[in-house]
Amino acid sequence: MASLPPFGAAAGRILSRRPTIGIISTRSPCLIILRPQARSITEVERQNRQLNRSMARMDKLETPTASMRTNQTGMIEEVAELLLPSTFVTPPFSRRPSIFTDTKNRIEFEWVRIKIKAQDLVSRYLARIWHSDPFLRKDLIPSAEALHRNMYTAFARGDVDALSRICGRDLYNTFRNRIISRPANVQFSWKFSGYNSKSRVMSHKVGMLGQGKGDENSIRQAVVRIDSTQALIKGVDGKVVKGTGEPTRTVEYIVLSKRRKEGIPEGPWVVWGTVPESGMDEIKAHGLPPQGGDSTVSGSGARWSR
Repeated sequence: MASLPPFGAAAGRILSRRPTIGIISTRSPCLIILRPQARSITEVERQNRQLNRSMARMDKLETPTASMRTNQTGMIEEVAELLLPSTFVTPPFSRRPSIFTDTKNRIEFEWVRIKIKAQDLVSRYLARIWHSDPFLRKDLIPSAEALHRNMYTAFARGDVDALSRICGRDLYNTFRNRIISRPANVQFSWKFSGYNSKSRVMSHKVGMLGQGKGDENSIRQAVVRIDSTQALIKGVDGKVVKGTGEPTRTVEYIVLSKRRKEGIPEGPWVVWGTVPESGMDEIKAHGLPPQGGDSTVSGSGARWSR
């Protein structure tokens, strides 16, 4: 029989001592052997009972109680009264940073504006997929114009009931407090003359308030630019106060809000308030938490306190 070459002989010796099961291990044998710990049947039963009690407590934590659900609902309702984050109202070109003399701020301004617009589109697209909400709202501008006229007309007349159907909670409370504090001998009349330009949607987004795809709790908000000519007439003891009633051109950014709740049809548009145009201060402070509607009412609303 021919002898094996050196490599073949070494391989033969290794294979002749190979284990019958498993693979060859290069680890050195363990010199410490741990003795198995024997447990009695009663101890096993005790540990099983303890495990079952722990699992039961975890189930209770995972299942929300009635008070937890109430608190969660209350938190959702409070969030629904806020202005959605990153609401951006683009000003005209004349009030943006100059591309020639303030190039850095202009680039930053446009970048934030485009990014927020893209986020708004994504939020509406997800609402379309998850909740079958229309991507476009053809009723948005007509609703904004009608609510704008009805709101100021009702406020001038002191019609609190009408305002409760037109306004959101915070704005309604602001108007209601002003009506209550209005002297009995003071009257207001609001006159609408017409629109100076076509109303435009400046912002339109959806905020998901639920826990995922199947949860329909959401809020839809839109900002509509309304350029109108209007007049505010003030009377005291039935006589018109001199200097009031002059037609004034007013540009307002009306914020509309619409709620969607689980198992309930979508609510109507209501007026959240008004917001100013976005500027560099807002660009620098991008991402700050929203404020309540009663503290951001601007535009012609301040005239009613006179």
